[in-house]
Amino acid sequence: MKLSISECKEKLKSAEMILVGVGKEFEVQLDDVIKYNEIYKKFKDDIDSMPADEGGWLEYAIFYHELVSGKNPIVEEKVELLNKLYEMLEGKNIFVISICNHDIIRQSRFNKEKMVSPCGTTLKMECNVGCKKDVYNAIEIYEKIYKRLELFYKDEIFDKQYIMQFIPICEKCESLMELNLLGSVSYSEEGYLDRWEYYQQWLAGSINRQIVLLELGVDFNTPTVIRFPFEKINMINTKSTLIRVNEKFSMLTPEIVERATSVSKSSKNFIEELEQV
Repeated sequence: MKLSISECKEKLKSAEMILVGVGKEFEVQLDDVIKYNEIYKKFKDDIDSMPADEGGWLEYAIFYHELVSGKNPIVEEKVELLNKLYEMLEGKNIFVISICNHDIIRQSRFNKEKMVSPCGTTLKMECNVGCKKDVYNAIEIYEKIYKRLELFYKDEIFDKQYIMQFIPICEKCESLMELNLLGSVSYSEEGYLDRWEYYQQWLAGSINRQIVLLELGVDFNTPTVIRFPFEKINMINTKSTLIRVNEKFSMLTPEIVERATSVSKSSKNFIEELEQV
């Protein structure tokens, strides 16, 4: 079926449940974000001179600061767009599944308890040799590193040896820690499994209920996380509607065309047009 933007909005308004799939269109590049940071500008060459797996922790500490500062233009553009969507859906029973690992979605107004990121997150870390697959919070590490960098900036000196003591090491085997991201050496699914179980319970409650599957900018990177499952839900639940928003890959399979619509627009244009109707 073919729905206009206003008809898409009506579907969202009348839905009992809404499942939002957030694709790579909402991802940001680390280098693009941290280049606005004055500390990074001052110590870029020093950070670049460190081994990548160690200097990377400094870059992500700076990234985290920019992520939560509320001042970074690249981050805030994405957050503002997500908040516009939230305001239009506010009051609905919503769950968000995201394949983005830089956690822009967690800076928005969407309920953090009803989110899952199966591809990992920069907010968690694990041993790079996989000690028991344990996953830990990385935020405290970021904050400690950034506070030290602020002192370096104030004193106008970068102490490479001193900052090394803040690079996280596994307490069990003393190997370097790495971020809990799909594609890392020892990616541990423990980082998202509790939210995944909650997601499955939420999804089970959608049977025979009017649910809208709103797929935003999801391409064929890890299609088994959002794209294919959304199609399966749409085929099984005869009361469901799939709205696939994608500038390049909005095509639908023949099996779902009766209860699905494709919108060949960027998520940004779709949300802004949705807001206007």
